Amino acid sequence: MWKEFRDFAMRGNVIDLAVGIIIGVAFGKIVTSLVNDILMPPLGLLLGRVDFSNLFVNLSAKHYDSLAEAKAAEYAEKLRQARFELHKAREQRVKQWNAEREAALDGARKASVGKVREARAALDAEAVAAKQAIQASTAELAEQVVRAVLPVAVGGSR
Repeated sequence: MWKEFRDFAMRGNVIDLAVGIIIGVAFGKIVTSLVNDILMPPLGLLLGRVDFSNLFVNLSAKHYDSLAEAKAAEYAEKLRQARFELHKAREQRVKQWNAEREAALDGARKASVGKVREARAALDAEAVAAKQAIQASTAELAEQVVRAVLPVAVGGSR
């Protein structure tokens, strides 16, 4: 059967498959209408005016008085489950957003720490250069003072 389906699909008869599905769905609706609207009402009359439209078999542990009540309870349960799934998905998305935000903040923190270190290193380098410049100018000034004072001290006057 799988081989036949694969051969069928490989031949490009997908449109035939789609038409078959549409006809099958339509035929199912026709059969449902035939049973509910044509066969069951006369059968109900023959069996003593039984209304099959409200008969159902309850497979759950809860008791329902009518088919409408059972369908309403089923709908309410599906709605509760959908809300739970939505809440769970929302929580997961919030966790994901928080993780992304924390990652971005960590990246920004690391980048700012790096920039602070670079700025501190640049300031330290400038301080060392300024200290060396001060030492050089102090040494030059001391040399000029020595040159100016030494002849006066040795020779008396200039």
